Amino acid sequence: MSTETITIRLSPDEIARVDEMRGEGVSRSAFVRELLRRAGPLDEEPTYGEALVLLARSARGGKVQAQVALARELRGAQGDGDDGWLERILDGAHG
Repeated sequence: MSTETITIRLSPDEIARVDEMRGEGVSRSAFVRELLRRAGPLDEEPTYGEALVLLARSARGGKVQAQVALARELRGAQGDGDDGWLERILDGAHG
């Protein structure tokens, strides 16, 4: 198996997050490779809940369009007259 090398640049906060998540005895590169293996290809469309989680992450990251879209979606979900909208979203994100 041949290997190639890539270089990525991370902020100090991103490095701290990687170090916090990777655990003892795991190199940063091995941890990133494992994340890539787990991510795998996106063979199918995300569920509604997964899409909202991705949208929320972008919104929290400061993406204005994602913030607007998330606010619009949550307002629409609240307007359905269904009090279980948040539970549906969370269940879909974990199911």
